[in-house]
Amino acid sequence: EKFLTRTARHECGHAVINILSGNIPSYITIEARGNMGGYMEMSQEEKEAPEYTREELIWRIRTALGGRAAEIVCYGKNGGISTGASNDLRAATNIAKNMITCYGMDEVFGLAVMTDEEIIGSSELRKRVNCILAEQLEETIKLINENRTLFDKLFDGLMLKNRLTGEEISALINT
Repeated sequence: EKFLTRTARHECGHAVINILSGNIPSYITIEARGNMGGYMEMSQEEKEAPEYTREELIWRIRTALGGRAAEIVCYGKNGGISTGASNDLRAATNIAKNMITCYGMDEVFGLAVMTDEEIIGSSELRKRVNCILAEQLEETIKLINENRTLFDKLFDGLMLKNRLTGEEISALINT
C-alpha cells in the first residue's frame, strides 16, 4: 500500500507537468511494468513530433523530473529522494545534454555542436547539465505546489482505478 501510494504520487507528478505543458498523457498507471512500479505514457502526437523547440524540450525535462518533484512535495527534501526516479533522471539528462551539444540551445555553451570526443570527460558540460536539471527541478516543484488541486484529483483517481486513460484524465481535469 505504501509503495502504491508513493508510485501514484510519482506518476501524478509526471502527468501534472505533462498537462501543464499542453499535453494529455495517453495513460498513467501504477500497475508494475517490467522494472517500473508505474508509468506515464505521453500522447502519440507528443512522441512523434518531427522536431521540438527549446521550450518544448524544457517541458520534457520538467515532465521527466515531475515524479521526483512530486515525491519531494509529498515527502520532503530527504524523504522525497528515492531510487524510483533513475530512468527519469537518465531521460532528463539526455535531453539537457543534447540541447547543449547537438541543438545549440544553451546560452552558456552557445551554438557550437560538440563531438563525442569533446563530450567525454567534460566537467564543464556535466556542471551545465546539472545546473539545467537543478533549475528545472525547482521550477517543477513550484508548478506542482501551485497546481496541488489538479495533482490531488489525479492522485485520487489513480488510487481508485490503478490506471487512467487519456479520456479519464481529461474528464478529471475538467471537473
